[in-house]
Amino acid sequence: MDRSMIIGGEPNYDSLLVGAEPAAHPQGYGPPPQGYYPPQQGGHYGPPGQHIQHHPHHAAHPQHAQHPGYAPQHYAQPQHYAPAMLPAPPQGRHVVTEALTKSRDFPIGFTSYDVPANTVAEIEVKPQVLFKGKRLAVANSIAKAFVIIDIKVGTAAQLAATGDMSAEAFTALAVDTKMEFDTAAPGTTITIRVRNISSQSEHFLAVLYGSVMT
Repeated sequence: MDRSMIIGGEPNYDSLLVGAEPAAHPQGYGPPPQGYYPPQQGGHYGPPGQHIQHHPHHAAHPQHAQHPGYAPQHYAQPQHYAPAMLPAPPQGRHVVTEALTKSRDFPIGFTSYDVPANTVAEIEVKPQVLFKGKRLAVANSIAKAFVIIDIKVGTAAQLAATGDMSAEAFTALAVDTKMEFDTAAPGTTITIRVRNISSQSEHFLAVLYGSVMT
């Protein structure tokens, strides 16, 4: 076949070959792979009419909202958790400490029967409440027969010095015999130590006046 007989210029010899491969890309590249889409307007890849985002903040750009086929993407928002709550304290009985605000005057009796002559006796009493002694009153009828050696609240002496004191100084008729004893807690022993200085056995009878704290 002569070139001059072909209408339309140079013949395409590749098209005449049976089983020949398709012509290469005009720029020299091979055929595009399956699923490949050339860049669309705006530089986005994907099928025509479909927008594929490539960055989380991409949808926020105002230009992308006008792109054909644009669909806003919804991303999970950060979860806000409430602060951990401490468990409620257990309900039940509990101790409440309250200051002592009231006081009442009460007496405590000290009695020792048949104290032999020239003998020392210790009379002990344990108050069941907070007690603060203020005045010791010895019965007038036996005051001459006794002397007071010591007075203690617990183990603490309530006298300024050691030595015998006549019980007549603490009779119910004595004047200005008020004292300020230590406060005895419930169950604390208050001790009065006396001696019978008479020639015969005598009963010791006395009352300690004081305040009960409530």
